Amino acid sequence: MATDNGLHRILEEIATKMESDFRRSGIVEHRGSKGTVREDVLRNFLEDYVLRSAAVSGSGELISSSGQRSGQCDVMIIDAITPPLWKEDSYRIVPIECCEAVIEVKSNLTVAELERSWAAATRVKMLPRTAYLPSKSLYTSHAMPPQVHLFAYESASMDTLGAAASRLSSEGDHTIGLDSLCILDKGFFTWGDLATGNIGKREPNSQLMAYTSTSGSVLLFLLSYVNKRLMDMDLRPRFDMDKYVHESLGQLHGIWPDVPPEVLHSLGLDGRE
Repeated sequence: MATDNGLHRILEEIATKMESDFRRSGIVEHRGSKGTVREDVLRNFLEDYVLRSAAVSGSGELISSSGQRSGQCDVMIIDAITPPLWKEDSYRIVPIECCEAVIEVKSNLTVAELERSWAAATRVKMLPRTAYLPSKSLYTSHAMPPQVHLFAYESASMDTLGAAASRLSSEGDHTIGLDSLCILDKGFFTWGDLATGNIGKREPNSQLMAYTSTSGSVLLFLLSYVNKRLMDMDLRPRFDMDKYVHESLGQLHGIWPDVPPEVLHSLGLDGRE
């Protein structure tokens, strides 16, 4: 018999409170405000339990150095030292290179919501990640898009969602779409390759796997998945913010020796007065 180290029991208690908070949020009549309350419940949980190398952000957008955007993301897990490119109240715009995971939050997950979330996850994963300093890391910007998870408090049946997720995954390769579906009151879906025993990481030969489980186990799975990703952060190339600076910083003033135009450009300068 497995030894209970207390973590699962703690997460069961937290999940019970989250379910209670979710039900209480039903008294909020404004749809947008109700959604914000339910996102905050998950965000507050993650703030306490993800590795301190990351920060948990509320609603925002991801942007590439070429200006492409993700659309609104409910919860973002980003490098703790990431400077937002823009921030207002609880909304921020973050460089795609600095995002480790995105979590979409739904009150009641339907097939239609799953299809919209799958498309949103694909947009996130297709954003080009190019703003890195030179690195000898084994990882590259193309190999490590953010994880994208879908978290719901309630949902359609597991069979219905499984059939829809399998159909969506057959329409593209393993690099796009969702990494998991976590339904607090039912269980979760993830990807696995039984031949290699690699569970929780979507690869070319992975198959969709469904787990019916307690709400505490759903939280434990999500934490494990995200924290494993965060453990790899030190192996990633470092963010280069200069790649987001497209405008000239000004004109070089004073008497200078001849400087090649390409050097001026690399310094963000457009010439001399």
